[in-house]
Amino acid sequence: MASAARRRRTLLCVLDWGLGHATRSLALLRHDALAEDEVIVASSGAALALIRRARPDLRVFELPGYRVRYPTRNMVLNVGLQLPKWVGVIYREHRMTQRLVRELNIERIVSDNRFGCFSREVESIFLTHQLWPLTGFAPATALYRKWLRRFDAFWVPDTSDRRLSGALSSARGYERVRYIGPLS
Repeated sequence: MASAARRRRTLLCVLDWGLGHATRSLALLRHDALAEDEVIVASSGAALALIRRARPDLRVFELPGYRVRYPTRNMVLNVGLQLPKWVGVIYREHRMTQRLVRELNIERIVSDNRFGCFSREVESIFLTHQLWPLTGFAPATALYRKWLRRFDAFWVPDTSDRRLSGALSSARGYERVRYIGPLS
């Protein structure tokens, strides 16, 4: 009797800004891109709680939370006020991701918009519909693109004609972009 093929161990890191990323990641767990993998999830806050309830069969780990707030109606100001805190979260989540890669023998990381969840030791994929964010502020866009360069590939939850996200998900300037279809 032939032995079953060993499944690739993938760490799925889910952003905690509301529940949109969590529900999208739950859909991703059913997608062909992860169908053959042994998936371990890392997240925080309400997103982590939702994933635990929806998929009690998965191993989960807690990452530091972003604890996003919107104290003003000005999104640029809201981001500017919280950016120093978020950079600290990115640094801490990166250290934790590195530890999980070593301790759990992770072979691939899929990060749903968590900038610190990557490793030079394994393939690191960034899941986003925003390869080109429309910030209206060139330094913010440049910083965003700089952080994305840490990842090996990008999965975009849209079709290749970008019907859902338009210019936000243009592959221009990126080498490894895979449009994986809508996740909902």
